[in-house]
Amino acid sequence: MASHKKIILSSVLGNALEFYDFTLYGVFTVVLANHYFPGDNSTANLLFSLAAFAVGCLTRPLGAILFGHMGDNLGRKEALSFSILLMGIPTFCIGIAPTYQEVGIAASILVFVCRLLQGLFTGGEYNGAAIFTIEHLGKKYPGFIGGIITGSCVIGSMIATLLGAWTQSPGMPSWAWRLPFIFGGLIGLFGYFMRRNMMETPEFSAFPCNNRKSFAQAIITHFRPSLISLAFGSFNGTLTYTLFGFLNVYLFRYLHIPLVTAIQLNLVGLFCFMVGSPLMGYLLDIFGQKRFLSCAIAGIFSLMLPIFLLFSTKTIIALLLGQILLGLCTASIAGSGHAIMQRLFPVGERYRGIAFNFNLGIGFFGGITPIIYVHMIEQLHFSLLCPAIFLMGCTLLFGSVLVMMNFFTRKAVA
Repeated sequence: MASHKKIILSSVLGNALEFYDFTLYGVFTVVLANHYFPGDNSTANLLFSLAAFAVGCLTRPLGAILFGHMGDNLGRKEALSFSILLMGIPTFCIGIAPTYQEVGIAASILVFVCRLLQGLFTGGEYNGAAIFTIEHLGKKYPGFIGGIITGSCVIGSMIATLLGAWTQSPGMPSWAWRLPFIFGGLIGLFGYFMRRNMMETPEFSAFPCNNRKSFAQAIITHFRPSLISLAFGSFNGTLTYTLFGFLNVYLFRYLHIPLVTAIQLNLVGLFCFMVGSPLMGYLLDIFGQKRFLSCAIAGIFSLMLPIFLLFSTKTIIALLLGQILLGLCTASIAGSGHAIMQRLFPVGERYRGIAFNFNLGIGFFGGITPIIYVHMIEQLHFSLLCPAIFLMGCTLLFGSVLVMMNFFTRKAVA
């Protein structure tokens, strides 16, 4: 039992540290737009900053290839140790980088490169931590265990959000936003030494080395599981980066709610996501993936419009309720996804198969979703309800892909 607690603790803490680093950029999107991108046009600066956010998402599949190969050939432990160590370097660099006013376009380029590297190193972390923990402990309740790992991301994200609110509060110096980035770089060292002391998973240790396939073989051989994982990553990215990356901008810029208040409200949504992820994973274990996912898809589609109508009222009760519902909707897909994808791939191709396809989906759709929202609202002059309409369309597309892949009628294991 003590070893089980150690495995969960090391995975949860490591994953939290990794997503603390990755989330900081989303929390400080508005601040970074003002410091690192040219011109007096606030909309253009915001789009530049969101583009840098997207770059970090789009490089996640490359990181998944790199760390997926390492995880399937050298071990889960090896891949997870180096991903967290390397993640701290670009985070630290953002914290000490000169601004656009000081060095011009070089500052913008530096932020883009740092964000690119953040995405690269995150690509092997999130799925790898879940694979590692479920292979150790997830025989009976894989959904619940996978949900714990998903929820642990929010621990890091909530710390990043709290520090964001603190550094932007009245009376803080203008440079205080740099402190969370510098701290994030330093804690990467702690995460590395913690993970070096973990044990390799029994499933990976027992898998014969001569049965391991190349990256291309792993993807081509498991085409249907790859497409399903891609669908999960895409829908997960759209929901997650609405909650984690765009909602603060939406409340602050379009509903004119003070930034500190918007961040504080978003903590409620993040908390519900954190608690809801293991709960949704447990419900998956109890009711099975067909019944659970059918209800989740129907629920998300039905709730998106009411959620954004609640936001539009601008009352505290309505804003809190909207955050709670959006957090739980996001958790229903993110919290259950690990256990479902884990069943699709055999041990020797699992890390690469899940990490690459999931990160390809979350990187592309998650990265461009905030940009689509801003473009629809400001350039095309769509209603402020366009995020709800976009999410409803994505929900229908996700369900359609699962139906076309006979996901609900065929066995889960490839």
